[in-house]
Amino acid sequence: MQDAQHEIKTWQDYKNSMSSQRRASLNCRSAITSEIIDARDNRGIDRETLIKMSGLSRSQVAQVADERWKQPCIDDVLAVLGALGKTLKVVPIEEGLKS
Repeated sequence: MQDAQHEIKTWQDYKNSMSSQRRASLNCRSAITSEIIDARDNRGIDRETLIKMSGLSRSQVAQVADERWKQPCIDDVLAVLGALGKTLKVVPIEEGLKS
């Protein structure tokens, strides 16, 4: 158990307690999820249509396209992004941190 001085009370406390790698991973997941949600909204695509377009199961799409990311496999992420006309791009960490 943590002592009272280091008790995590807020989301910011939690983020501050993470390693920089863990924080970067969380930020990346958040950015991907936001992009998926925005693309779905902008194209007027509901969940059932996204399921059909991606060729994934309801559970797989939920793991990728919900705000409660459940660590889906990269193939599922790419399938959902592809269905929305998007893809991932691997860039040097420094470049990724600029955006």
